[in-house]
Amino acid sequence: MAISTIHPTNHSSFSNAVRRFESAYQVKDATSRKADVVEISEMAQLLSREDQAQGVRQALVAQVKAEIQAGVYETPEKLDAAMTHLMQSLRQG
Repeated sequence: MAISTIHPTNHSSFSNAVRRFESAYQVKDATSRKADVVEISEMAQLLSREDQAQGVRQALVAQVKAEIQAGVYETPEKLDAAMTHLMQSLRQG
């Protein structure tokens, strides 16, 4: 079985190819690049605020549920206010 000699790679042609590639795809310097810009629509901003409000509301609901389970939510003052509000609602319609 004969083993053929492997010829060394022609490094100069490879180097030339690399230089051609680099010059064709040169990266512009930082001063000539434009800054990235992100635009958020009014609807996206509104939805973001709504999501934040829902988080606050969910925290309040969780707090009230915990107070009800602990028996500290139903105070005479709160029951009186609830009854007053219920009576006003029934009178109006």
